[in-house]
Amino acid sequence: MRFASLPTLLGIYPLVESAQKACAMANAGARVVQLRIKNRPIEKIEAEVALACRLMADMPCQLIINDHWALAIRYGADGVHLGQEDLSEVHDEILSQLSHAGLALGLSSHTLDEITRAQLWSPSYLAIGPIFESPSKRLPYPAVGMDRLTQWAQTVPCPVIAIGGIQARHLPQLGRSGIAGVAMIDALQRADDPVTELRSLQSLFDQAWSVSHETGERHVS
Repeated sequence: MRFASLPTLLGIYPLVESAQKACAMANAGARVVQLRIKNRPIEKIEAEVALACRLMADMPCQLIINDHWALAIRYGADGVHLGQEDLSEVHDEILSQLSHAGLALGLSSHTLDEITRAQLWSPSYLAIGPIFESPSKRLPYPAVGMDRLTQWAQTVPCPVIAIGGIQARHLPQLGRSGIAGVAMIDALQRADDPVTELRSLQSLFDQAWSVSHETGERHVS
């Protein structure tokens, strides 16, 4: 089965917890936004998904819903993002529904084994991480690092999004690595002005990505 494709250049991929923030990121120039709401009653999550889909219906930005595939189909989102742990609960009938509805499918991967397994579903993109260790978080997986990220990004058949421990200073290097975009949460949440911060981060990544594609350059230095 086939899932909807995403733009070749995704740039900064904000993960937000409300429809209003998703809309703000879209207005600021994000090409793709993920609505990721955890630990809230399902009726609250459904209300936010419905609102986000309505507000962003005519925007040139892809809206991805984390986990809640049925709500994504019901309210007309552009795609669904699932973790590796979700795949055991997602059977072929659900994937067929996502494909038939024209949704994109994003999958999280942390290791080479998970990347290999994820490719069996032919996802629209893979989110790989954590790329760097975080001094403030204890992570269940070892950091991928730039060398492996670059290698994997150039061998998997779908766009790759990097996530985990990423700061603004990493974006030029990441933009040259062959990935399509960078998922960011903390850098935008901590910013005094998330809209301005997104535009700044987007510019850093896009410039490096454009130069590397114009010259054929793919390296991590």
